[in-house]
Amino acid sequence: MLHLRVNVATGTTRAQLNAMFERIDAGSREVVKQQAYFLRDTARKMMEGGRSGIHHSHLPNRSSARGESPRTQSGVMAKSIRLYSNGSRYYTVGSPLWYAKFLQEKRQRPLMEPALEKIRPDFYKAIRDMVERSVR
Repeated sequence: MLHLRVNVATGTTRAQLNAMFERIDAGSREVVKQQAYFLRDTARKMMEGGRSGIHHSHLPNRSSARGESPRTQSGVMAKSIRLYSNGSRYYTVGSPLWYAKFLQEKRQRPLMEPALEKIRPDFYKAIRDMVERSVR
């Protein structure tokens, strides 16, 4: 959870506060959208590179071992990672492919959670920076 403290100067009017909160609201929507795209791109990138699992003869690349992010073989799963929005400030990032869920849950090949942990500091910084800009 992210906690913010905004100190308001004495004499600040309700209109000034409302304008500040409107800027924060609009800014938070934009930051969340940008970070959702960043999460998608980070997850896709985490599927690249070498892995320490078995190299199956029918696959072009060495597979991932338990605990590693899935290794891309055809690129279909990486390309399937998308953003889904309810039209407000909420985004879901993931793949609709059945085997994406299977790899993460049954085969212990985490992808979205490690990607989220990787971008978390950038997300918090983006929110803090946006709030600082909005309250000036």
